[in-house]
Amino acid sequence: RNVSTNAHITRIWLTERIFGYKNFKIDMFCLSSSANFYLNIDYEEKINPKKYQEFKVDDLIESLNQWIQSTTTTHLDLFLSKLKNENEYAPFGEQILSYELNGEKSTAYLINRVNQKICDDKNSLSDIHCQIYYAPIGYSTVYFYYAYPNKKRPRISQVLTLPTYQRKDHGRRLLTAIYNDLRKDSRAQDITGIAISFDKTSEF
Repeated sequence: RNVSTNAHITRIWLTERIFGYKNFKIDMFCLSSSANFYLNIDYEEKINPKKYQEFKVDDLIESLNQWIQSTTTTHLDLFLSKLKNENEYAPFGEQILSYELNGEKSTAYLINRVNQKICDDKNSLSDIHCQIYYAPIGYSTVYFYYAYPNKKRPRISQVLTLPTYQRKDHGRRLLTAIYNDLRKDSRAQDITGIAISFDKTSEF
């Protein structure tokens, strides 16, 4: 999918170049449920640090680990071994909506509310064994700001629908579910959002 010029993109390498490799190529694979990553790094030649001490080759794994899970591996066998545990994934948080799409009677989509405390609990999935297969299809973040005197102002932002599920009405349903859930909070003075999130999500 082409990325529009006004999309927000994080630069991992500030110079927009990866230094120290010839004919460099990197392929990234991700398991949809557990979000475990495999990196296939390939290059024809790498600068010899002993021969060219004045140059420092970019450490690819160290740079990427700031943005992806520490469980990321460059070993294919280890990555494939995690496939057998994919059906043990279960959604975080509390379910606030379940829906189906026309023509997909065997597939149910869930929208869950998750707080930061749950996200930080790394052991919360360790003993879960599900008979149903779950896979994330999209995300959104809601930030809560203070509103005088004892209210709060929710701001919806960072709305993402994964490419496979785009243009199927999931984005609209996600935003609607968030809005309806926030309306139940008597302390929510108003509900705001970042304009670019709504502009792009309206297409999906």
